[in-house]
Amino acid sequence: MGTPFEKVIDMALLVIQDFRLDNLYNVNKATFDLLFEGWLRKAKPKFVGCLQSLDIDLETKSFISILSDKEIDILADGIVIVWFTNKVQDVSEFGGHMSDSEFKKHSEANNLAKKKEYLDGLQEKMRQDITDYHIQNLDKLVGFI
Repeated sequence: MGTPFEKVIDMALLVIQDFRLDNLYNVNKATFDLLFEGWLRKAKPKFVGCLQSLDIDLETKSFISILSDKEIDILADGIVIVWFTNKVQDVSEFGGHMSDSEFKKHSEANNLAKKKEYLDGLQEKMRQDITDYHIQNLDKLVGFI
């Protein structure tokens, strides 16, 4: 058996702070696991050029390969990006705890711009981590390509 999904998800949870997910974990762990499995599967294609197979075994909830710490970290970053993309797209969060009149006074576009800027930073970090991973494994990549 290769690297379990849980190992990648645990790494992502070091970054993700979301009381709704905490509550979901406590109320319905199976749904929590299913949600994160979906985010992991959505994050996999973002890891372009992984030297290990990212094929998965759904029965054992694991990758076929044993992934390195760096590969796990990059996939975890992908999960964070998928999670935060959902946050950016969740228009209902723009209002927060403001009344309708306060919400209209404040620019939801400004809020969205800050979230988008943060998301862009997360994506850039992941691309840089993948580039660094490739540079560190240049000798293996030559035969891989």
